[in-house]
Amino acid sequence: MTEPVRRPHYFLGQLLTPEDFQLEQDYHRDMRHLQNRRFGSGIVDGLHVSADPHGEVTVTPGFAIDRHGRELVVTQEWRGAHHRPGTRHLAAQVVSALWAQYPDSPTVPPPGCPPEEAFTRWLELPLLAIGPAADVDPDAVVLARLTYAKGTLKVTEAARLRPSRRA
Repeated sequence: MTEPVRRPHYFLGQLLTPEDFQLEQDYHRDMRHLQNRRFGSGIVDGLHVSADPHGEVTVTPGFAIDRHGRELVVTQEWRGAHHRPGTRHLAAQVVSALWAQYPDSPTVPPPGCPPEEAFTRWLELPLLAIGPAADVDPDAVVLARLTYAKGTLKVTEAARLRPSRRA
């Protein structure tokens, strides 16, 4: 954190602006993310990864925390295809990763909404992707390593966070 912690101070008769409400939201979100960071980053619950013989990868719903303390909540089963390597790679080991990354993006604007009010909600839907292990963004949470060896796709799930025993 590079900025001091700021939160609104309300008083009777105060004129509230969108900036006041944004500050309130930012304060609570930042404090929650700060608290989450004490657990570390990784998978908290669910997000089990499996692959079928054709290379389709499935991730179950679940919850993870990235290194900034942001929550990654996957609410529906996710499916993606792992691209089978070319024939010259079939004898060698090809390593990929499956990861989840935090985005927050505006939802679709309501019909007829003016541009300055283009959306009214933020959507926090994690981006799940499969790609070379070397391409994983440091802010992402790796869910599994995918290894092609001798024509077979093997899934090695990432370690899970352990709940704190502190009271």
